[in-house]
Amino acid sequence: MSSHETDAYVIAIAGTSGAGKTSVAKATAASFDDAVCLHFDDYATVSSYPHDMRGWLDAGADLDAWQTPRLGEDLRALKAGSAIEAPNGDRIEPESFIVLEEPFGRARPDVADSIDFVALVDVPMEVALARRLLRDLDGEAPHQPDGCARRVYGFLSSYVDVYRDAYIAGVRLARESCDIEVDGLRTVEEIAEEIAMAARVARRVSEQAQT
Repeated sequence: MSSHETDAYVIAIAGTSGAGKTSVAKATAASFDDAVCLHFDDYATVSSYPHDMRGWLDAGADLDAWQTPRLGEDLRALKAGSAIEAPNGDRIEPESFIVLEEPFGRARPDVADSIDFVALVDVPMEVALARRLLRDLDGEAPHQPDGCARRVYGFLSSYVDVYRDAYIAGVRLARESCDIEVDGLRTVEEIAEEIAMAARVARRVSEQAQT
């Protein structure tokens, strides 16, 4: 697809680290015949995030501190019908739907104006923590038990000190402007189906309101 009569419809998948956003975003995009994915983490090398997370929280958790200009530019270009080249070199062609993995939903100024629909994947914090550890240590634990133990200890210490509060703040900010909350304990396929169905309805309602 090289052009659109109207802008693409952007669905943001929000949630904390360990909520399963990447898998849900991919499955949601697969629910449509004409959708592409953009992933927040793919833009880490060309973005700027708070270095002092506790300081960021104590100062009021201003999302302007999460600077992702390249992601914002690419999202706007795709939405308008232009192909982009992602930071990893992949060329992404425009489609009618864009599924954006974005932890904060439409709360960040860099991307807020481009997002049409936000689904918050909600999971208990202890489940998110367990998933995050399992993901980070996948394949390492059986072969490097000492190194694995050190990483777990280091991460849990940081989690108790600051990251749990940061993750809770992020979910709170995303929840304030989301369109739907989905149960992240269900299967990825069930979550994606619910999001895709709700987004289709929201798009139809939006189109009817404009006619």
